[in-house]
Amino acid sequence: VYCVAISPDGRLAASGSVDRSIRVFDLATGEMTRTIDGQGATVTNVAFTPDGIGLLSCGDGAAHLWSLDTGKEVRRFEGHKGNVLTLALSSDGRRLLTGGEDRTIRLWDVATGKELHRFEGHTDTVNSVAFSSDGRRALSGSHDRTVRLWALPGR
Repeated sequence: VYCVAISPDGRLAASGSVDRSIRVFDLATGEMTRTIDGQGATVTNVAFTPDGIGLLSCGDGAAHLWSLDTGKEVRRFEGHKGNVLTLALSSDGRRLLTGGEDRTIRLWDVATGKELHRFEGHTDTVNSVAFSSDGRRALSGSHDRTVRLWALPGR
């Protein structure tokens, strides 16, 4: 197991694994309620949507939005060159940050899958991204031993 997340309502947990699967569990019973397959590499990060009906993952060359109801992919966020290693969802669930092996951070519109902005400046793999609580800034951490603060466009 490479990563875990808890749903906003605290009822579900998700795990991502080196076997390329995502498993969803009912926290009250401990039972696995769904397995999601279809990602092409180790699942390096998972996050529930704020409404609890979707799950995001990354690890291969894209980020993915999955339906928890069907287990099917709803949307794919493609554009990175190399594996996408990290993601973060804004508190309103409308924007997604991704970072990866190509040393970039990308900002996406979740509803359309459109790339809104690309941030460049790291000199090595981006391992972690986060939104500020007000949604106006992003933070990234890299294997280049730096942490960078970025002003987000629009809002």
